[in-house]
Amino acid sequence: PFGLADATLATETCHRTSPGRNSALSSARPAGRPAVGRSASWLCLALSQAQPPSVANSGNSSAQDSTARTSPKLATRAAFAPGAATIDAMKRPFARPTGAIFLSAICTLVVAAEPGPSFNNATVAGPGLMARSWASVSDRQAWQGDGHWRFALAPYAPHFRYSVEHRSVWAVAVERQRADHWLAGLSYFRNSFGQPSAYAYVGYRSTPLFGLEPLYFQWSAGLIYGYRGAYKTKVALNVNGFAPGALVGLGWQFNKQSAVTLHLLGDAAVMVQLSHDFR
Repeated sequence: PFGLADATLATETCHRTSPGRNSALSSARPAGRPAVGRSASWLCLALSQAQPPSVANSGNSSAQDSTARTSPKLATRAAFAPGAATIDAMKRPFARPTGAIFLSAICTLVVAAEPGPSFNNATVAGPGLMARSWASVSDRQAWQGDGHWRFALAPYAPHFRYSVEHRSVWAVAVERQRADHWLAGLSYFRNSFGQPSAYAYVGYRSTPLFGLEPLYFQWSAGLIYGYRGAYKTKVALNVNGFAPGALVGLGWQFNKQSAVTLHLLGDAAVMVQLSHDFR
């Protein structure tokens, strides 16, 4: 019959040993002592990291079972390989404070920007900045006067922090800019979660900045549609997919037609936008 001595022997033969460990010394130690060698250290490192749900809930497929029977060590490394890839992706140079730092720099440039929004003589006597701005934006004759059209393409928008839910973001837009630098536009884009979305807005472009004629600051505000379902809480004040939105950005005008702008998407990402002016 299977006795106590056999049980002790089985336990001693099953515990993990470290490479280069003296077997004579290990036999004198209590059974079941964990190893501290390279294999055990690698395993402990992997187990100490946060694992994605796909790794934690991976099924027992026939291929995994076959690998586990032939080589337990290879099966363990294969199971944690996706987790290691996720951990590497999490170690990105962008961090959450990056958005706040960039936003602070933008606000500083807003204060220093010149000239500020211009108003015609009919609206200068308004009660405040908001009222004068609305009067200028709603001036139909000004929109029908001098100005030009602009087409913009944003093919790239890196996020400040990693998420398994994030998808690549792109956008196209059409804008109308008046001679007094007020502008209005409509943008169609794919949001951070792969949903088709739209942004209708009005804004203003301030140039030059710090005496640099090609450098400009641009802001816009309007209405966003597209964040629905499980992602409706990703934007504030979302009602049936509609939510207020705003963008601020810095740009450089290469020539009369071409420009590039970096738009700040809150504290989530920064969007690289290329534009062409038809003038």
